Amino acid sequence: GAENSSYTVPAGLEPGDYEYVCIAKTNGIYTPVFRAVFTVYCAHTDIDENGNCPDCGVTYQAAVVSPDDTVAKYYKSIYDAAAALTDGKVLKLLRDVALAEYDGDDYLGSLSINGNNVTFDLNGKVLSVGSGNFNAINSDLGRITLKNGTVKSDIRIGYNVESVYVENLTVTGTLIVRGSDTACTIDSGKFGKVRADYSAPSRYLPYGKAYRSTADGRWLTPEETGGDVSDVEVADAPAVITSQPSDVNLDKNYAPGEKLSVGVKTNYDYTAEDVSYQWLYADKMEDIEGATSADFEIPSGIADGDCVGYICKVTCGGYSIYSSEAIVRVGFQRPKIWVSAYG
Repeated sequence: GAENSSYTVPAGLEPGDYEYVCIAKTNGIYTPVFRAVFTVYCAHTDIDENGNCPDCGVTYQAAVVSPDDTVAKYYKSIYDAAAALTDGKVLKLLRDVALAEYDGDDYLGSLSINGNNVTFDLNGKVLSVGSGNFNAINSDLGRITLKNGTVKSDIRIGYNVESVYVENLTVTGTLIVRGSDTACTIDSGKFGKVRADYSAPSRYLPYGKAYRSTADGRWLTPEETGGDVSDVEVADAPAVITSQPSDVNLDKNYAPGEKLSVGVKTNYDYTAEDVSYQWLYADKMEDIEGATSADFEIPSGIADGDCVGYICKVTCGGYSIYSSEAIVRVGFQRPKIWVSAYG
């Protein structure tokens, strides 16, 4: 009954993979035309955290689950799971997976992660490649979260990805963001390289985060992260500014004593004694002599009608961060607002 161009897979097969081969006979010569693998999934719900079914012995590589992690569908192939990922769902890796062999095409074998508000949770597992060094993960569309595991290769975020959020991820290769309009946020992780085609890696950090060299433990300055950064981790910065200096309006005959201030919080084992301050003129970014505390007394002598901008540079543990600019205006009158009783 299997001698036609179509074949109906019989019902009642046990869970597992079944390979079928279609063979054509021409002039007495048998030639394989194509092969197909038909997978029967088990219906058990007690799959363990490593993708093993204790009831029938089937092993699954991944699952697609709801955001609250309560509804799951299991897949023997990570590729099938990625193809089944729909908006708002989570692709969860259940075991270490080596992707298909590299054969000269950078995209062949790559795992495609696309969709709106989709998450790829590596779940503490390792995603690697069979051979070569191509993009293990390739994304071209949507809003994506990548987190919690290790990728032993590169990750490519394509031109049409709206946003990507990276958390607790180790990437031995390069995390490359291709699009000029892609909003990339790296909350935490370790990276062989972070590359931005049309931006700067410094722009990918949330406030309070910083790049630290995994080679020597040194914190990278903002100036050092304007281009590609290599062998880095993203972690909480040694210090963050918790309150910014505010603009000040002064009368033309103002008296000395008005101050600008910054508030700072330290992390790790750093204390207030480890923090240094340097106030600068914002227009020229020149140091102001003697202005080396959290409070800065506005100097006398600013002419009526003038305004001066000030910035504070805060340094802790070899890492520096700049406050926002505070503008001091002298002699500028606040506008009067007249209220009519008639509206």
